[in-house]
Amino acid sequence: MSNIWRAIRFIPEYRGRIAGIFLVGAVLAAIGTAIPYLFKHLVDVIAGLLAGRITHADAAARALLLVAIFVGLRLLLVVFAALQDKQSDDLWLETVSTFRQRVFDNMTRLSMDYFEHTRTGEILDRFGTITQITMWLFSLTEGVLANAIQLLFILVALTVKAPLAGLMMIAVVIANLLVSRHTIKTTAPYRRGWQKLAGRMTGLLGEMVANISTVRSFGGEAAMKQRYDDTQAEWKITRGTLHQLEWRTNFTLSLINGAGVCVVVATTAMGALRGGLSAGDMLFILTLTNIVFSTIAPIARQFNQGGTSRARPSASSLCWKWRRKLRTRRMRSIWRTSLRSPSMRSGSAIRERRAGRCAESVSTWRRASRLRSSVAAAAANRPSSSC
Repeated sequence: MSNIWRAIRFIPEYRGRIAGIFLVGAVLAAIGTAIPYLFKHLVDVIAGLLAGRITHADAAARALLLVAIFVGLRLLLVVFAALQDKQSDDLWLETVSTFRQRVFDNMTRLSMDYFEHTRTGEILDRFGTITQITMWLFSLTEGVLANAIQLLFILVALTVKAPLAGLMMIAVVIANLLVSRHTIKTTAPYRRGWQKLAGRMTGLLGEMVANISTVRSFGGEAAMKQRYDDTQAEWKITRGTLHQLEWRTNFTLSLINGAGVCVVVATTAMGALRGGLSAGDMLFILTLTNIVFSTIAPIARQFNQGGTSRARPSASSLCWKWRRKLRTRRMRSIWRTSLRSPSMRSGSAIRERRAGRCAESVSTWRRASRLRSSVAAAAANRPSSSC
């Protein structure tokens, strides 16, 4: 989650729009909680008519009023849902564009040492996390935020109407969040491991394609393939362990949720038999209970996605590496002087561009030299074929 919040701080001009999406999500959550309450009253009206407690005309008038309110709420739900989708789409499109531009701008200022000691595949893998971070923000603003607000409203309504059922649902929600948090901590090393290995495989592929003539000249195809196969085998083991841990977590959550549903249904049925709950109350409690489990799933999934972004080398780290380099080198004084003096700003930009081109050529030459050496060593150790 830390990488995501760092990324959000890197684009502060969009915080106000997130607040607007929060207000729309609150309206959607209120409407989603009010609709089951209308169902409760509608069932109570029908039950009162069948029991002879109210007349047919009175029941028809109440039912017509409740249906009219329901239609109005559904129209509001459609309008605000469309508004939220439009806000989320626009926010994602602008944030991903702005974030990519700023990350790329900061990458052009990174020191020569960084590009020289970091694989190309790893850099591209970090840059590719921009889409993952912005998609996390998109899914949060599109529906998960409204689900979280609705979950709070539902828990309050359940606690007021049926305290035992409400407390049980609160315990289930807390257990889901704690298990998800524990899973994030447990699986973090394996998430970092398979993502690092995936970046290594991407780097091997990029190096082979960029230096294919050298590889073919020295006959190093077998050595490159062996390195790739070894990395792929290690990735498969790490990924398989991660899948086992996630499967155990999902099974544990299913047990917890199943036990919670059984307790709520039992307590609701006993309350109705004692006469403390009407048929409408039973429908209201059971409907809200089902909504709780339908909303907690995307929230837990959002937590897991945040854990993946935290474990993965984030693109946002590229935005701050340049500043950390400046604090540890003499170039800090040159950077501050260029920022203060407009006359030196153009000269500093020219020097940076020249240094970047020089760094690129030196880094490419050194990588090609290392690759030629490894391929030559592999070819020398390869047994010669007899005629």
